[in-house]
Amino acid sequence: MPDQKQLDLEKFTAEKIVQLCGELVIFTGHGDATKREPDTLFSGQQLLGIEVTTAYYHGDEDDPNLHARGLEIRPNPKFDEHGVRRLIDPKTGKPKIWDRMDERLTTSCQRALNEKCSKRYAGVDHLWLGIYADAPVTESHEFDSIVKQLAIPNINPFQRIFILHVTAERWDGYRALEIFPHLRGFLSDRT
Repeated sequence: MPDQKQLDLEKFTAEKIVQLCGELVIFTGHGDATKREPDTLFSGQQLLGIEVTTAYYHGDEDDPNLHARGLEIRPNPKFDEHGVRRLIDPKTGKPKIWDRMDERLTTSCQRALNEKCSKRYAGVDHLWLGIYADAPVTESHEFDSIVKQLAIPNINPFQRIFILHVTAERWDGYRALEIFPHLRGFLSDRT
């Protein structure tokens, strides 16, 4: 059972995508995984389901969730001499250096695509996938380059696939970047 933080992120991501796309639907609740329903459900002329997942600057092959664990609130976070909070590499015990962020984000998006596209869903008339990219320093033009490197599985259950991200260059607005079946962006003003 997902915790409230996860449910809130799923709802936020799905609602932001439908808002930016101008869909006339209303959030009706969270899907039931035991019935193979997607994470969020919206009513309109037909039932829309949006499966939601997250991509981020993951760690490395030995520890792909290092970044996600580093985001957790800890009682005594460690800061370097410049006041920057650094994640500690469990192998070396030294601060983890975040390099190749676009490459890491691309890998995380591809993993999310592969995982979600391999599943089967039921209970909705239309099915979308929303990937929330927790990548606050990656700009829109960098996402445009990242999506060109992604391989959408030939067989997938989704009618539309989006990456939702903060537009760092546009005053913390959001962009829903549709990557399947067409490539196009839907921008917000400030949130």
